[in-house]
Amino acid sequence: LESVATELRPLSDEHGARIRLGMGRHVPRAQADYVTCRRLVSRLLSAAIELARQGEELTARLEAGVGGVAFHVDRPSRIAGLSADQIVATASVGDEAGPGDLALGLGFTMRLIDAMARRAGGSLEIGRERFSLLLPGVADSSSENKESG
Repeated sequence: LESVATELRPLSDEHGARIRLGMGRHVPRAQADYVTCRRLVSRLLSAAIELARQGEELTARLEAGVGGVAFHVDRPSRIAGLSADQIVATASVGDEAGPGDLALGLGFTMRLIDAMARRAGGSLEIGRERFSLLLPGVADSSSENKESG
């Protein structure tokens, strides 16, 4: 999470957005491979940054979820009034086409993240206040190892 946020710093600077990172306690490892996890986190965080308003602060948090890992990113204020269906269905959003318009590939990006997450056994949830990427975790086998000697 930290390395992805560092790589995306030029993008967040360009959009005037600040990213606040959070890490929960006892976060399990995701079952998905490192490259897939990194791509999912990067795409979701990039989408949020591109939609952020100048000066907006977004929180990105990694924590233990039900049965695995949960990565949450605040929904940017520019899409506050849109339903999940509207976000997924949109090609572009805004009053005018141009540099100030929202990301043209928003719907595509959300569908891509969801498809990638499903292939990894997880899902993407588009909530009213945040995006949540949920991935299954690797079971802790430390107790099994102790019992098996």
